[in-house]
Amino acid sequence: MVVLRSYEPADLDEVSRLRASVYQGAGDDHHEWHASIWRWLETHPLAAELHRWVLVDDDRVVGFLAAMPQYYRIAGRRVVAHTPGDYMVDPAYGFHAVTLMRALFRTVTNCVSCDWLPSVTRLQRWFGMVDVAELQHAAKVLTVARLPVALPRPVGGVVNLGLAAVDRVLTASPPRLPVKVLDGFDERFDRFFEALAAHFPCLPEKDAAFLRWRYGPGSPQRAEPVLAVLEGDELLGYAVLRVTATDRAGYLLDLTVRPGRYDVARALLGQAIHHFRAAGANIIRYRFLASPVSPRPRDLWRLGFFPRKQRHRLQVKFAEHETTVYGWAWLTAPPRPCGRRGRPMSARRIFLRRCPFGAPGRRAQLLPAGSPDPEEAGFAGRRILPRGAPEAFRGHLLRPLTASSRPLIAQISSRAGLTVMARSGSRW
Repeated sequence: MVVLRSYEPADLDEVSRLRASVYQGAGDDHHEWHASIWRWLETHPLAAELHRWVLVDDDRVVGFLAAMPQYYRIAGRRVVAHTPGDYMVDPAYGFHAVTLMRALFRTVTNCVSCDWLPSVTRLQRWFGMVDVAELQHAAKVLTVARLPVALPRPVGGVVNLGLAAVDRVLTASPPRLPVKVLDGFDERFDRFFEALAAHFPCLPEKDAAFLRWRYGPGSPQRAEPVLAVLEGDELLGYAVLRVTATDRAGYLLDLTVRPGRYDVARALLGQAIHHFRAAGANIIRYRFLASPVSPRPRDLWRLGFFPRKQRHRLQVKFAEHETTVYGWAWLTAPPRPCGRRGRPMSARRIFLRRCPFGAPGRRAQLLPAGSPDPEEAGFAGRRILPRGAPEAFRGHLLRPLTASSRPLIAQISSRAGLTVMARSGSRW
């Protein structure tokens, strides 16, 4: 008989055995790595809110799911949300996967998930999670060692020299944006995060304390090194790099800049490529959410990165559902609505024609601040959606027009220079 119960420390060996059976080919080294990950997660400041469940058939663990806590800053408030992790079930007990997921949503109030398996994302939608964005994957080949076909040694050497020469041309940083190597995460990262939190209504809390835990000496993914662009004593952006010892793969773990500073992102990307080459990496892997604080995808492609097909889907479920979805939509959109060629749409109107979360027949419209009443101006009933309007604005701006989220809407609209108006039937 299959029984669901809370995880106990004595279950670790059985959970590692389950992981080895689900991900075939995992050896003893992988078991030790898996155990070290959980020992590290148990040092998180919110470790007391770490939840784990197992499915047990007799004495054998046939399913496992964890809910890992993390701080988020939402509309100026500190909120704890959990992320599902290590979700795995023995194939012979696949139906019981629903039991694990039900236990998670009965226990946690707020949830943020990032998964790429369609079966998992569908199940999470069934439990009320909402899709808000997709993470993109990018990779860049530095040497022919990572090619699927082996080249003769002389040919491979010539190709490697050519790749290095092309990178030197593509990654030349402007002199006005020097990139420095930092020893660690200090109070400048606290000020940097607070500056982002003042601009965006919803984002994960990545202050200096979190970054030291996430990428510091005790982390399995220790930063080597941390790159930064400074303006005086203030951060304009930073990048966290790591090269694995086994397969010499370079990982761009985190790259965050001040809103709209794509020039800083380009400088950090260029210097990161130089550091990965110097460290002997064969390939660079980068997973990111396209936003005003990340590099633009086109800048990555210009530096020789190529997109990967696999994409992780970001899903959320919060107690303040409307406010949070609106905040994620704002974070993943440009700082201001843009028209063709990226020009600000300060004098245009965005009419949101569809909204999967709103009541039928209810519409929302964004107008520049100081605009006349839409009825008097003759705009009532018109469907205006300029080209280039961010996709996030098309589906996530209607449901938040409720009393509980009015303060957040006022905060965002004032920063964007916009007035938010709702229309129901013939009334505004």
